Amino acid sequence: MNRGNPLAAHLLGLALSARDLGRIPESRAWFRASIISDPADAEIIYQFGSWLFQIGSLEDSRPLITKTAILAANRFDAHALLGLLGVSKPDPRAATRSMRRALVLEPGVGDICFNLGQHLSRIGPNQGATSAFRMATVIQPNNPATWLELGAISYTFRNLVTAERVIRKSVRLDPTNSTAWSYLGLIRAATQHLDEASLCFKTALVLDPCHSDATVNLANMYRQLELSGKARRLAVSGPFHSPMSSRCWSTRSAISYDEAEHETSREDARKACIIDPANADGYGNFAQVAFVNGDTNAALQFGIRAFQLAPMRAEIQFNLGIFQLGAGQLGIGWRNYSARKSVFRASAPIGLPSNRWTDTSTQYQALLVVSEQGLGDEIQLASCLPDLATRFGCGVPTKILVECDRRLVPIYQRSFPKLNFLERLVDRNESNRTSDYTRIVESNQIDAFIELGDLPGFFRKSIQDFGIHKAYLTADEERSRAWRERFRTRETKPLIGLCWRSRKDQQSRRIYYPPILSLAPLFALDGVKFVSLQYDAPENDIQEIMENFGVSVFHPAETDLMNEIDDLAALINVMDHIVTANTSVFHLAGALGRPTHVMDYGYGWYTMGADHFPWYPSAQYRTKMPNEEWTPLVTSIASEIETRIRKF
Repeated sequence: MNRGNPLAAHLLGLALSARDLGRIPESRAWFRASIISDPADAEIIYQFGSWLFQIGSLEDSRPLITKTAILAANRFDAHALLGLLGVSKPDPRAATRSMRRALVLEPGVGDICFNLGQHLSRIGPNQGATSAFRMATVIQPNNPATWLELGAISYTFRNLVTAERVIRKSVRLDPTNSTAWSYLGLIRAATQHLDEASLCFKTALVLDPCHSDATVNLANMYRQLELSGKARRLAVSGPFHSPMSSRCWSTRSAISYDEAEHETSREDARKACIIDPANADGYGNFAQVAFVNGDTNAALQFGIRAFQLAPMRAEIQFNLGIFQLGAGQLGIGWRNYSARKSVFRASAPIGLPSNRWTDTSTQYQALLVVSEQGLGDEIQLASCLPDLATRFGCGVPTKILVECDRRLVPIYQRSFPKLNFLERLVDRNESNRTSDYTRIVESNQIDAFIELGDLPGFFRKSIQDFGIHKAYLTADEERSRAWRERFRTRETKPLIGLCWRSRKDQQSRRIYYPPILSLAPLFALDGVKFVSLQYDAPENDIQEIMENFGVSVFHPAETDLMNEIDDLAALINVMDHIVTANTSVFHLAGALGRPTHVMDYGYGWYTMGADHFPWYPSAQYRTKMPNEEWTPLVTSIASEIETRIRKF
């Protein structure tokens, strides 16, 4: 301040005294008088501008702080405050420029680093925000809020090891911070330490029973564990405690979708989007409900909106890919489908070569095809392996090594003699383990790799690419002959193989499979023999069938159909017809080229927008929409089978 103007100094003192006493009109008047007395005094202008900022008069504060930065270009506090005003305007570029200028002038102020990190992370998670938070932790190592922000952005980038270390530091510094506990729960859940994750979320809710994020995160973890009752109770309590929490409403929408309560799901998603139009999950839930009910146009519209709001959310990008594939947009659909790698893997594999194969690659000598997803997905995606073998028929690369489920190795070796097969390193049920390919890559001199799920992006670019692909798996003929002899000694009726549900028979999944009683039209068929292809122990279901329909279903209890896929394939191979829900039996029967009738729930992306099932030409794919009953679908299958039997 200009000490040569005692009047201005006196008026500023009166303004500051009135400010400290909370006399806003009086303080404003004294500040104005002091500026009139000395309009070029940067200190007076800054004090007035910063006070206006504190009481929320941002538009009045902005020109004063801007003038201060002009009059005193080296005042770091003026540039720092100008950065905060840029955030509130919002003017992201101006805010970033001012905060960085403040750091150049005074690099040791932790609050400026913290504010810059928060500002940059709001624009979108980026390395600039990470650097700012790291600098803040160096300057203020005992500030738990700084460690929390750094951990949160590390989690966003899926740097889970760093995120956990940093969040634990925040918790040690402030064990009463419910948000830090909630983030720690997210990280432990992402690494499949679900018991610890549950404890973290519950700790957050003990500290703050109305913590909406902890409520949502715990509910989502229960969804992952298919504990629908617990998830539902939390979903109901969330909007009750936090009625203006958009995330609570979108989570309740997701749980209602899981339970096939589509109208409720749609309504809750609408509320979520009204409260927060930037809630990507709300639009994503809209899209899910539309898609399962067959409205692909609406699914694409809302799915694209969700992706625009959250382009770094892998599950949103993956779902958009599913919608696009289901609508027949195969090119862009396969590209977005690649996000599945971040959705279904807790940690990235290690030891892979640096080169990722593409269909234009020619310089590699040995290729590793990395396994992923479930058994049915592996079988379906294996339809691309003959294309891969043909592409390299000229001898480049000289070796193709395909990782797969150990149960598939025998049938794959028989079906694809040009390829080599490797049992998958980590079982998909051990998702907390990391696949280390170092030894495999070194011993086989692998110089390129590709994930199995990326092959359709090269070999299934249009529906026409499916046209020439028929059966591509070959059952063991000796085992098939043994099954034929076994059934021939019993009776010579046509054999109908049945698989009516998945092994995962949780309550929340039962909507996807027909109840036993709805299979009545099938069991009314005369002159056929029913054979169970269930790969679990279906004794109770078989007993229910006998009691309700008086029909005997043969189940080869002495054969482990779950683990001996070669035996299951041989059994399927001798069936005249296979009737199955959407399980791995469906994929195995289709890949073997057997007459297969599929009972699915809701609109599925497998059809790729076509009026037939392009993956397996021998399969008749039927789906029950959510507002329909199973019996008409089963009746149409029974009629089709009866017609075919009469022809032969």
